[in-house]
Amino acid sequence: MAKRTTSSSGAQLAAAEGKTQPTPLKDHPLVFLVVACSATAVTTWTLSEIFRVTPIQSQLERQLSENASSPVIKDITTTTDKSNEAEVVHSD
Repeated sequence: MAKRTTSSSGAQLAAAEGKTQPTPLKDHPLVFLVVACSATAVTTWTLSEIFRVTPIQSQLERQLSENASSPVIKDITTTTDKSNEAEVVHSD
């Protein structure tokens, strides 16, 4: 029975035995493509939030705070004046 020695690198062991090692997943081009697309999507979404959504949100908050101090109409009273043969409606 032959004694088998192990090495820290699986590639060195496979090369010593004459076998080819499959490409590691991290070196596969498809994995690189998926990771690159994911990073691009995250970056695009983040920049969209920073440059498009945040200014609109702050503008809406500013408008709401300005409108909060505006007067509120609670009641409208109308009176009709029929003098001088013309009907005039006054709103208060």
